[in-house]
Amino acid sequence: MKNSRGKLIQNVTIIVLAVALIVMSVGYAAYTQTLSITGATEIQSASWDIHFANPSVITTPDAGYTIATDAVAPTLSNKNHEITFSTNLSLNQEYGFYIDLQNAGTINSIINNINLGVQKKTTTDGVNYTDATVDGSVSNGSFTNGYLTYTVTTTDPVTIGSTAEEKYASITNNLALDKRSYRKLYVLVKYNMPTDISILPTNSEQYTFTLTFDASQA
Repeated sequence: MKNSRGKLIQNVTIIVLAVALIVMSVGYAAYTQTLSITGATEIQSASWDIHFANPSVITTPDAGYTIATDAVAPTLSNKNHEITFSTNLSLNQEYGFYIDLQNAGTINSIINNINLGVQKKTTTDGVNYTDATVDGSVSNGSFTNGYLTYTVTTTDPVTIGSTAEEKYASITNNLALDKRSYRKLYVLVKYNMPTDISILPTNSEQYTFTLTFDASQA
């Protein structure tokens, strides 16, 4: 009888332990979870592309002037980073053209270090030119000496593909040129009749104007 009771107790104990193991196993499985985070992104390309484009010579003169013909039409070079032209002016003539300064890239820029250099050669025999002192004033992309005026003005920036307003102002430092936008520049040279005609040159003169500026990351 004692043996039977002892065996029964032993058997019950074994059963309880087995059930406990099963419960523990099920509980562990219930608290196991796999987590994941999946993401995707696309990096757009970046580009730096500032250049001149679309030169257009003016055809309508200011009142009192006629249009001079060009000896060399506005010509782009050096990957459209430079533009050159040449013209011969008589009294009361002018020559000018429009040019776009484009930021076709994806980085905002700013225009600084604007500098207008002026050189003059003059002739005493009607043929041979020699270097001469440049008399006149230079300011914000503009030169004048009483009978000759050279100016470079600009519009506010507009989105590429849009039409710029015909409102020009002096070109100065700290000009913003945001990505995918442009400024229209207006280059104009005029041979004016001065109030005092005695200041007019008695011999031919040859002027070279060089406007340089830096475009850097804003």
